[in-house]
Amino acid sequence: MKPVSFVAYGDIGSQPGRDITELSRGLYRRDLLEQVYCRGIETHDLPKHLVTTPIPLGRAIPRAMTGINRYVTERFDKRYYAEQLFDTFAARAVEETEIQLHHTPGYLRTLRAGNSAGSRTVVKATTEYSKSFDQRMAQTYRDLGVAKTPPKMTGERSERRERTLRECDQILAISAFVKRSLLAAGFPAEKVSVTPLGVDATDYQESQERDDAPFTALYVGSVTVEKGVPYLLAAWKRNQWGKDTDARLLLCGDISSTMQELISQYGFENVETPGFVDPRKYHRDASVFVFPTLSDGFGKAPLEGMAAGLPVISTERTGMPDIMSDGREGFIVPAGDATALADRLKELREQSAVRRKMGKRALETARKQTWDKHAEAVVDALGLSG
Repeated sequence: MKPVSFVAYGDIGSQPGRDITELSRGLYRRDLLEQVYCRGIETHDLPKHLVTTPIPLGRAIPRAMTGINRYVTERFDKRYYAEQLFDTFAARAVEETEIQLHHTPGYLRTLRAGNSAGSRTVVKATTEYSKSFDQRMAQTYRDLGVAKTPPKMTGERSERRERTLRECDQILAISAFVKRSLLAAGFPAEKVSVTPLGVDATDYQESQERDDAPFTALYVGSVTVEKGVPYLLAAWKRNQWGKDTDARLLLCGDISSTMQELISQYGFENVETPGFVDPRKYHRDASVFVFPTLSDGFGKAPLEGMAAGLPVISTERTGMPDIMSDGREGFIVPAGDATALADRLKELREQSAVRRKMGKRALETARKQTWDKHAEAVVDALGLSG
């Protein structure tokens, strides 16, 4: 029997589930993987017997829940109920191994089954400590004067995430930012290791920005308050670019109703919202990748932007400070600071030579931050190297 069972709510072989797929591959190549328990399967090159989907009908029921959340009511907390469904069946399916590794916190039944069986339970912390985040975001909504109607089960989901982190034997934080939030919440330092994510730079075509093209700032992710998009809009307004035909702002991702209303209030003529898309077709013509998030455990999207040779503007509340240096591959700005964001956007627009130099450095850095490097960091943290 191999030492690691990997419990991962996500679709192996999919683009959103890339980190699940790549870590599974890394463990398999090192002859450490006993089984992957995942939500669904798109495609993969692992032996079929190593991949199990515990939920009856695979991902059909979770996808139906997503449809309710997206098209019927945002108040339906599809993630909470889908996670509970997965946890129920994964707890019954998972077999005893030396290490039970969870891709995200929250699967309390499965974790307790592992603890009872004598496995060492390890949870990847993929977001900032949830209670700190919830408190800060409540204040942010008040400061912005925006109403927030969180899904009904948000508190219960946060509580389950906390309990898995408290009850597991070891935590793998995906950034130093996440680790700091956990230490501030009282988790012992010896329980938490940092294992940054990776990227496959060969998947991304290098930016082909033309000299005669508009300056294009690209954002990819959920278009929400939590991702700092209101501050990006404020920065765009501060620079007086809202009607500038030589500038574009692309906000790629699902848009919350709150943000739809806010964007329309600005009346910008050069802000585009293509929706949930494959970002690679937009990297090609972009000038800069901007990621103003108020909290992101790591932030795969800006690293993917770097892999496309784009300079990145990100915040300190991500994993980007673990990967890039302020002023080298782009800029790190304080989260929620529209003025700093506006200044850095303006600097990169006005200094094309600096922008392109930073983009080349970003690509060089991304090429070194491979998925195998991430797998090796996880293996080291688990004490399985050598």
